[in-house]
Amino acid sequence: MLTTNRILCATRIETSKADILRSYESMHPTAENYSCQIWEAASATAAAPMYFKSVKFASSGEHWCDGALRRNNPINEALAEIARVPEWEGKEIGCLVSLGTGVARRRPVSSSLLGLVKGAFKMLTDAEDTAKAFAASSVGRELTRSNRYFRFNVPHGMEDLQMDEWKATDRMAALTTEYLSHADNGDADSRCADALLSPDENCKSGGQGPVKPKGPELSRVGSTAEPQANPAVPHAACSLHSLSEANGVRGEASQVLLT
Repeated sequence: MLTTNRILCATRIETSKADILRSYESMHPTAENYSCQIWEAASATAAAPMYFKSVKFASSGEHWCDGALRRNNPINEALAEIARVPEWEGKEIGCLVSLGTGVARRRPVSSSLLGLVKGAFKMLTDAEDTAKAFAASSVGRELTRSNRYFRFNVPHGMEDLQMDEWKATDRMAALTTEYLSHADNGDADSRCADALLSPDENCKSGGQGPVKPKGPELSRVGSTAEPQANPAVPHAACSLHSLSEANGVRGEASQVLLT
């Protein structure tokens, strides 16, 4: 049976700290279970400063804004959350999908104060650096080798789109279609679909053993221990979305399928 748990990244105004909003209750001692409605969580994670007001949860009174300020690429948060849930201990990663929202343009460091502030903000919300660090980690390399990690991100054309350009959806769709029309990207799309449809078979045929979540350090240093065989178990899915945009840098999404 497929069970889906969802988590969102948002930034708490009072502390400027990124935290997680869950669709389920976590029993981990370091996890806070915030009480909110679905629309409140979605509004909070999309409340980009300078574009939208912060969101106040009616039941608890906390104020929240865009999670992309601290966690624009949520891949490490998704895997760290898996490591915190006892029911998911020992399960393999059947498929990990990371969806980008366009590669940001690289600009030289500005000498003006305003330019420095804008540059610092873009570096703070740079999702591609997180993606590259994860792909270079031992866990990322093993998942890629065994067809269990897929990263999709349009490299050109979206870097100048601002959050208030909501009428540009046709352009974004066209750029995405063009991106997927390339042979390598289309092949990865097909392999990703196969992995999502049959995660157990994908693990058996593509991997040498389980790759288990280790926590938030995954993007830097992975485990070097030899993997042990693990019988297939019913899979569970945990997806994380940060649906926000700010100054041309849009929030990303990751989905993890465990087997």
